[in-house]
Amino acid sequence: MTEQYTEFIAEASHRLAELLFAELPKEHLEQVQCADREAAQVLRLVGQEAMRMLFAGLVAEVTEEAKRAGYKVERRPTIRVEVLFGPIEIQSPYVVRQGSGLRPVKEKLKVTHATRTPAVERALSDFGAEESFAHAATRFHEHYGWEIGSSTVLRVVEGVAEEAEQ
Repeated sequence: MTEQYTEFIAEASHRLAELLFAELPKEHLEQVQCADREAAQVLRLVGQEAMRMLFAGLVAEVTEEAKRAGYKVERRPTIRVEVLFGPIEIQSPYVVRQGSGLRPVKEKLKVTHATRTPAVERALSDFGAEESFAHAATRFHEHYGWEIGSSTVLRVVEGVAEEAEQ
């Protein structure tokens, strides 16, 4: 981990601890044991928003690259990407130039609608390999704070199994 991350973690941790302390009822200090749930929810939302911003920045970069090559944005459909912190929505512009079109997000970033990051697929396949797909979906929700269907767990586990066979 780089020094920049270490400094960010120290600053963000200090600020979050201050906020949690301010909300702790002074007459029930023993409730500090429940503060980790609140901290986890906040950190999940921070991670989700950071990933949305990261993807949005990369979308803007590959779209600008296409524009410099003479393409113009024809439309900007929104796609869903599932990251470990929860689903995010990003734009996936379709650009055209003299009758030919490109989808730079799909072609450069390898991201399409309903893409799951490797971390999400790993978590789903780990849970799905250990127990029923319905129970795996429940455990995923307990651990990561967002819901995913049991049929999705099934598809991910089958996909990982097919890749392993090859």
